[in-house]
Amino acid sequence: MPHLLHHQSDAPVARLELGRDLLQFAWCPDTSSSDSTCSYLALTSDRVLLHGSLVSGSAALADGVECAAWSPDGQHIAYSSGSRLTVTAPDWKDSAFTVNIPPPEGEDGDGDFVLDGLAWPAPRTLAASALWYEPDNEDEPESTDAYLLALTWQAWAGEAAAAPAGLEARLTSYVTLQVREYDGWDALRRQQELL
Repeated sequence: MPHLLHHQSDAPVARLELGRDLLQFAWCPDTSSSDSTCSYLALTSDRVLLHGSLVSGSAALADGVECAAWSPDGQHIAYSSGSRLTVTAPDWKDSAFTVNIPPPEGEDGDGDFVLDGLAWPAPRTLAASALWYEPDNEDEPESTDAYLLALTWQAWAGEAAAAPAGLEARLTSYVTLQVREYDGWDALRRQQELL
């Protein structure tokens, strides 16, 4: 999927060709230098997280990634793989810190807990959406519990291999999503037509 940069005219200033389909793309929010202004994150359809810039090209930062987000200052990147959340900087080989989020109370067994959405709204707060997938059951349609998660900390130096002080993860709410057969969707569509 090509991404175009436009100036004031309709002509592109630059064209970015990554050669893969993308699930997510984000420019670095730090606009203090030309290097950071041209920096981006791209999550490919084969779950590879790329970090790059228009100047230097891109390189794989991690694989098996569900979602990613820039820190508000553009100095760090958070990404999830399953229920593991990793915070790093684009140029580090090692992560700053990793948090394994345990399944919510009452969610045990063979299901999977996956962090599927991330936002970094404030310097010391990460917000995530997460899904608990139950294994398929022939007698009942598959159900999925969706959660919101807040990860906060009190202080962090922002250095590699240095976890923040006062790190806390809180599940804030959840809702059960029910997967229905086609007949259920057809009935819902008929109800909407009557309204």
